[in-house]
Amino acid sequence: MKLSLIALTVAQLGSCVDASSSCSSKRSTREEVVEGYWEEDAPPSHFTRSNPNGKKFKLKQVINNNYHGLGAPMEMARAYAKYNKTPPPAVKQAVEGFVPPSVKASSPSGKFGTAQSLPTKYYDSEYVVPVKLGTPAQLTYLNLDTGSADLWTFSTDTPKSSSAGHILYRPRLSSTSKFQKGVTWGLTYGDGSGASGIVYTDRVAIGATFANTQAVQSATQVSSSIAEDTFSSGIMGMAFSTINSVRPTQQMTYFENIQNTLAQPIFTSNLQKGLPGTYNFGYVDKNEYKGSIYYNPINSNSPFWQITLTGYKVGKNPYKKFNWLSIVDTGTTLLLAPTTIVNAYYAKVKGAKMDKSMGVMLFPCAAKLPDFYFGLGPYRGKVPGAYMSYGPRIPNMSDLGSTRASPQPEAGGEATLFLSDQPLLQLSIANLQALDRLHNPSQKMTDSVLVLGAGELGLGMLEALARHPRRHNTRISVLLRQATLDSAAPEKKKLTQRIRALGVGFEAADVVGASVSDLAAIFAHFDTIISCNGMGLPAGTQVKLLEAVVEAQVKRYFPWQFGMDYDLIGEGSSQDLFDEQLEVRKGLRAQSQVDWVIVSTGLFMSFLFLADFGVVDLEARTVRALGSWDNRITLSTPGDIGRVTADVVLDPQGIKSQVAYTAGDTISYGGLADLLDQHFQTQFRRELWDAAELQRQMDEDPNTMVKYRDTFAQGRGVAWDKEKTVNFQRGIAMTDVKTYLEGMQVKLGE
Repeated sequence: MKLSLIALTVAQLGSCVDASSSCSSKRSTREEVVEGYWEEDAPPSHFTRSNPNGKKFKLKQVINNNYHGLGAPMEMARAYAKYNKTPPPAVKQAVEGFVPPSVKASSPSGKFGTAQSLPTKYYDSEYVVPVKLGTPAQLTYLNLDTGSADLWTFSTDTPKSSSAGHILYRPRLSSTSKFQKGVTWGLTYGDGSGASGIVYTDRVAIGATFANTQAVQSATQVSSSIAEDTFSSGIMGMAFSTINSVRPTQQMTYFENIQNTLAQPIFTSNLQKGLPGTYNFGYVDKNEYKGSIYYNPINSNSPFWQITLTGYKVGKNPYKKFNWLSIVDTGTTLLLAPTTIVNAYYAKVKGAKMDKSMGVMLFPCAAKLPDFYFGLGPYRGKVPGAYMSYGPRIPNMSDLGSTRASPQPEAGGEATLFLSDQPLLQLSIANLQALDRLHNPSQKMTDSVLVLGAGELGLGMLEALARHPRRHNTRISVLLRQATLDSAAPEKKKLTQRIRALGVGFEAADVVGASVSDLAAIFAHFDTIISCNGMGLPAGTQVKLLEAVVEAQVKRYFPWQFGMDYDLIGEGSSQDLFDEQLEVRKGLRAQSQVDWVIVSTGLFMSFLFLADFGVVDLEARTVRALGSWDNRITLSTPGDIGRVTADVVLDPQGIKSQVAYTAGDTISYGGLADLLDQHFQTQFRRELWDAAELQRQMDEDPNTMVKYRDTFAQGRGVAWDKEKTVNFQRGIAMTDVKTYLEGMQVKLGE
């Protein structure tokens, strides 16, 4: 029996595959979309940014001769997860059941000077390209991935336990390297593995091009499955920067930075079966193809190289019009297609059958596979039948097959894979560790998370969850008002587009207007609920959310308690909003159906610098102490709160039914004043708002800000030592006040 290998990488993502009302696309699958043109018919605007003096060059790949295929279910699960789709149950079962022998990865040899690629017998899967970092140039090898947008690498910042055997970027040896303070990044890849770290800008050169201030993302944390593959020393993402993971400001990809220096603002990918692969920048090499090139616009709303394929043909059967959104991705091994197409193809393969215990489609080794054709307007692309065999079957093991199944199959459809019986293949356990953990119930806490709200904290929470190394295939969604989802306002559209780029789904409800039962019906579909709806909601809303969580009997609840330690503040404080928070705590402790975690974060860092709050007034160059100059206050940024909370959500380490603390900084008002003087190199005027002054303010105008001031002046429940925090105990770096000031980029008086 044999399994399928697909040479072309096209990942179908959220496509419309039938004419039912549930299909999100307005296009009929029977109405062919024709938006492109042949090169000889190119309009005058074709390559309008052509640069006669620009650069053009060919980049050849380097092969990993020691690569051992992951196997069909693992490759399938990896591809699904990359686009945040849930693999079919049969694939999950196959992944869980297989523990292969370990195969050590070996580091590159000095023979890579030719930069030529000859794929291994069965797998056209792992290639790298030579990249030069820094001044003087440091040569490394990165995976060129059109399905991501980060340039990250192993470096001297990477722990030795993870960097052994890798070519390391050494920023301290580069005269053009500049460390970016307060800038971080984090990624989760399709197999559940991940990496995160810090950022430099430096000179990066590929071929005849270079970018002098390219963001180079240095790994300080790397999953073992990535670290043990020493062939590649990082990733060079070539998608669009809207999915770049650097925060607080996303960075441009290398191609975006250098495309104006090219003869034409293009690059081509020519990945052949069993032959050296090439990438051409700035031009189209006419020696690499026959006939005429067909150009088709990409989906401008997608962060990927997404196009609409318009039909398919199996062997000599008639061509069928069928629209499916697809992504051209050099970083995904397989061709993913709607179940309708998969079934149509294997209906023409004699002896093909679905093995549901392994999640793969089996067919006889002697079976002749038909050619597969895809349509792009009038163009017909051909995948020869000989390329449709992924590789041999591994007897008595579930690590089999390759995929051509839709991430969102049609109703009643079933995802399918393909394989065969040939000699046993060795597989690397390092490459599969993350996928094994993905389906290990003892290590996985949650399969689905719903975040309520996408304000400053909610968006930070979504980004942290989406990029966490332990996310694996956890489904993440956000609850927003239907009016927000339907809004044509530019800022609302930008918000929803940013969330979609994270692979986050949407639920619609108004937490203020919806009933407890209505909210519970939504919550019941999720394992974990995280409330990021703040105190600006009407009184009683936080209690209503708790009632809905309990009625839905979700596994865990993270309520909106991102602030003070309300237990210590107690009832009857000046800030009456805090009393409802205490009521929520009492309700959580009085029930046993739902596990819960309260994350006490202190004050949002930005709040400290609001002139209305009154502690720091930059325009007046004044700093004020609440109660006493020795009183302390704990502060955290929303982004850091999101990262720590995501870490607890996806890696609890025993944290349940308790209060967990975070702190970016805990500082006295006197210490804050000293920092302001030092940072701005001027003397701030210091004022003390003691109990008498704050009582006067309360008597005169007891508004929300005055109530906050008076509560903080009491000094109870508003500060704690960093040593007791989750971030300190787990070694999670957070922004302190000094770093926050350095990133504010403001001048006094502005």
